[in-house]
Amino acid sequence: RMKVSFALLEQNEIVHRLDKDLNQMDLIIGQLLESARLQQSNKALHIETYFLPSFISEAIEEQESCGRLLVDDEVPDIAIDIDVGRIKFLLRNLINNALTHSGDEQKVSISFNKNDSHVLISVKDHGSGIKETYLKDIFEPFTSTSPINNRKTNGLGLGLFLSKRIAIAHGGELAVFSQEGKGSIVTLHLPYYA
Repeated sequence: RMKVSFALLEQNEIVHRLDKDLNQMDLIIGQLLESARLQQSNKALHIETYFLPSFISEAIEEQESCGRLLVDDEVPDIAIDIDVGRIKFLLRNLINNALTHSGDEQKVSISFNKNDSHVLISVKDHGSGIKETYLKDIFEPFTSTSPINNRKTNGLGLGLFLSKRIAIAHGGELAVFSQEGKGSIVTLHLPYYA
């Protein structure tokens, strides 16, 4: 109702700012609701069997900065059971974080590994890395790797929190490995059935 009201108002700078704030609030509420749904049950997932190379190819093509991505040619020829929209959100979030923290020129690499029961998707950046003090809380809601008054991004601190919930709902795991000054690697473990 508020969005409709704003649309009816005479457009000016204040209305545009309020509309932007309302969109931001809507995004926060949507992500918090999504995390609550995922925490309560994996029944919120819409599982489909997908061929991993096709899924990765699709997800990369949808990425705006795909020219800066180095994707390992060795995508395992396996089928995975996933909620396509949610895993795409997760991958997009990991890639965007890596691109944001790598500067304008650095490449981001995506690699794959598998064992008998899990596939491992790793997103590696060559940015400044994450301070050890932030690593333990990186998956907590509203967490950022920089102080709130000195943030380089407009992120809400919900992306990794929600991504972790998506991974867990799939029976998987999300982990971050980082060294200050040497970049970060975020790994997604997903189960698959041979």
